[in-house]
Amino acid sequence: MLAKILKDLHPVKKCRDQFAKNQAQSNNEEELIELQAATAWDCVGVSPSDIMLCGSDGRGCKASWFQKPLTRIRNVNARHTLIKWEEMEQYRNFELEIGDQLGACFQPKGTGGPKLLKLQEQERSHLESDKDFKKRIGNRKTAWLRACSYWSAFHALALRADALGKWTNELFGSIVRIIAGGALFCGG
Repeated sequence: MLAKILKDLHPVKKCRDQFAKNQAQSNNEEELIELQAATAWDCVGVSPSDIMLCGSDGRGCKASWFQKPLTRIRNVNARHTLIKWEEMEQYRNFELEIGDQLGACFQPKGTGGPKLLKLQEQERSHLESDKDFKKRIGNRKTAWLRACSYWSAFHALALRADALGKWTNELFGSIVRIIAGGALFCGG
């Protein structure tokens, strides 16, 4: 449903136009979802070279030239089977090269995913505390880029749905399914 209503609800007109084109050219719902996902990354100005994966535990962010935004739900190399959890888990935490250019989801390069290692005097590693993290980075930095981007998008779409006076129920139903389906990769 979200893939279908993006053409009306996205806050940027050129993106709405592209979402509408995707809907007109797609042959089925799955293809539409993949096209809309790729367009969504383009609309916010993120290119594949901007993504640095931080691993499933949120540490060790590094550029990965072969990595690109996750926009597919089927594995092209394995008879078009659904992508397995193990293959998607690498997308759980990430950092963007252009994270310092983001607004609400500001995340300067080098500030990592949700967890950073900090060396103590005794040369053993531990997770940096939130207090130390905020001192070093400032209160504005998000540690959960994925969740921040989803929540920012949900709010922008909801504001436009309210202003238009339509798609509010469909949007809410889509958001509930997205969160319940695990898109935020939260384990709690």
